[in-house]
Amino acid sequence: MNALQVTGVRLLLLAALIVISWGALGDGAAMDGHSDKLVHVLAFLGLAGLIDFAFPRSAFDWRKIALLLLYGIALELAQAHTPERVASVFDLLANAAGIALYPALIPVLRHLPLIRARWSADAP
Repeated sequence: MNALQVTGVRLLLLAALIVISWGALGDGAAMDGHSDKLVHVLAFLGLAGLIDFAFPRSAFDWRKIALLLLYGIALELAQAHTPERVASVFDLLANAAGIALYPALIPVLRHLPLIRARWSADAP
């Protein structure tokens, strides 16, 4: 990945964090349990990919995972202090499931032409 691509992905990561935070803390319509958990899984799967691509010189390891988990915990703690939201351990588990899906998908992602440069010789 070149510097312009990395910068673009970092901007996408920032935008995703803003949109997810806004959605998690806003007074949006409540979803039923299954839809809400699917949204959590997909959001954190996307964040896992974005953080991995935003910092391609380091592997997807415990540091990136810890940052995502801490972000999820921070969102849940913030939701506990909003009038229309509640904190949920099940949301945290759904977040963790989304994060765990990302490394499981890497063998497939390595073969996609548009993104295989993430794993080129100059990026671990």
